[in-house]
Amino acid sequence: MTALTRRVVVVGAGSAGCLVAARLSEEPHLRVVLLEDGPDHSTESVDAKLSSWNWLDALEATEAFVPDLTARRHVTDLPRLYRRGRGLGGTALLNAMIAMPGLPADYDRWASEFGLSDWSWKEVGPVFTKLEHDLMVAPHASLTPLDKALLSAAPELGLENDADLLGADDGAGRLWLNAVQGRRHSSRERYLKPAMRSGRLDVRPGARVDRIIVRNGTATGVRLVDGSEVDADLVVLCAGALETPAILLRSGSSRPGVGSNLLDHPSVSILLKLREGFRIVDRTKPTIGAALRVSSTSGQSDLHLLPVHGLPAGTPGGFDGRIIIELMAAESSGTVRLTSSDGCQPPSVDQRMLGTARDRAAMREGVDLAMRLLETDEFTRVVSEACVDDAGTHAHRLRDEDFYQSWVTSSLSGAHAGGTARMGTVEDPQAVLDGRGKVIGWDNCWVIDASAMPVVPTANPHLPILMLATRLAEYLVEDIA
Repeated sequence: MTALTRRVVVVGAGSAGCLVAARLSEEPHLRVVLLEDGPDHSTESVDAKLSSWNWLDALEATEAFVPDLTARRHVTDLPRLYRRGRGLGGTALLNAMIAMPGLPADYDRWASEFGLSDWSWKEVGPVFTKLEHDLMVAPHASLTPLDKALLSAAPELGLENDADLLGADDGAGRLWLNAVQGRRHSSRERYLKPAMRSGRLDVRPGARVDRIIVRNGTATGVRLVDGSEVDADLVVLCAGALETPAILLRSGSSRPGVGSNLLDHPSVSILLKLREGFRIVDRTKPTIGAALRVSSTSGQSDLHLLPVHGLPAGTPGGFDGRIIIELMAAESSGTVRLTSSDGCQPPSVDQRMLGTARDRAAMREGVDLAMRLLETDEFTRVVSEACVDDAGTHAHRLRDEDFYQSWVTSSLSGAHAGGTARMGTVEDPQAVLDGRGKVIGWDNCWVIDASAMPVVPTANPHLPILMLATRLAEYLVEDIA
């Protein structure tokens, strides 16, 4: 390295980390080292599953899951597996490839409530427009029987069935996907692999970071769990909304907002048995290609219903699919806390979902809408039975309020965590980062991932994370210069 060359360590190769490392490697005066806890799956047989655009293939690639991360979804819940990706590509290896930006109001809220004027829809909308070039809409020919039933049934519920889900329409519509014809097209494929071929990026899989080394308020590198250290002029955390706050806490951060404000999209599922003629799953096509988006009585476009055709191998009960009901604008928040100073131990994740009356009412509306959907002519033509558990308890039991309350709190899931090291003004005591992603109180340290979001948008997070990473990477290049 020359005297002017600076070493940047990027921690985490997920949706944000792949983009950030690739962008920084374009700068001739930077030497970029990307550290990832998991392996490079592209050299293994599991890559075929991870590259498929059928979500079931990814869900069955258990080698790419974080093995021991659990979360309590509800205050009455026991810890259960929280699905996160591990390896080059991160959770984008395993997601349903759904691409939505969220609503303009989401980002205007960042600006108005958190003092982040540079993050209004006026500022971020053009970035989403550029990102659209890497997306595709689910082709009509790839729609599953459940996708088609959803689109056909929407008018029976008084809803449109040609909604633009990349825009702000309510109704049913085909989904946009971060895919190319026949293949997943996540950050690993779009950003990391081309950058790796350039020879300007040092990628180190199998390197789990314990903590940032901070001397006199300045980040000078990172320490791995094996005790080795990697020196750096700049450290960029892209480890995700659950691991990034854990690393900050182990590193001695004293900001009270670290690990607080854990936000997610609570979801529940109704399991489906399909009639003969609709049961066969075509693994050459996406397992989900359409969705229904509606507004609850207390929110805007905050309920999503997603029909999934097929279930992972080994799923009990003999079911053929499910309807996922997601609350996309939940008020309830939780925490990420350390269970140990040992960097090999996962953090304690307490989500506290449905902790407000508004969230509980909105989720009830979503479930009621799903029940109405299942009673339409189109769905009764395709679906023979709907159940709420593996034992085959019929979905009509959800009309019993006591049963519903017990079921919903024990069935909650979520995979869209964010907000745990959020941006804000320097004067905001709960802010961990300033509006350019820099860790408040430390020099030469940034966070660029979903933990930086003050509020999780009303969308699957992959596309908003790419927008965030695109903008913060440019800010970082400016700050370094």
